[in-house]
Amino acid sequence: MEEKHAKNKFLTANEVADEFFQGKLKYQRVLKMTREGELPAIKIGKAYVYLLSELQKWVDGKFRQPAWSGKEIKWID
Repeated sequence: MEEKHAKNKFLTANEVADEFFQGKLKYQRVLKMTREGELPAIKIGKAYVYLLSELQKWVDGKFRQPAWSGKEIKWID
C-alpha cells in the first residue's frame, strides 16, 4: 500500500526542482516548462501541482527516444 501512495504523491514546483530533478533544474525553469505545457501539472489558484506518477511517465517518454531521433543524418563517404 505504501508504494501506491508514493506514486500518487503530489509535488510543488520547488519539490520538482529539488527532489525530482535533484537540483539539476532550477525552480524558474520548472515553472517555464510547466507554463509552456512541457511538464504535466495542474494549476490550483496561482500554484502548480505535479503528480509524481505523471512526471515519471513524462521522463519515460522523453528518454525512450535517442536525442538524434527525427533528425536528418548526413553520411560522409
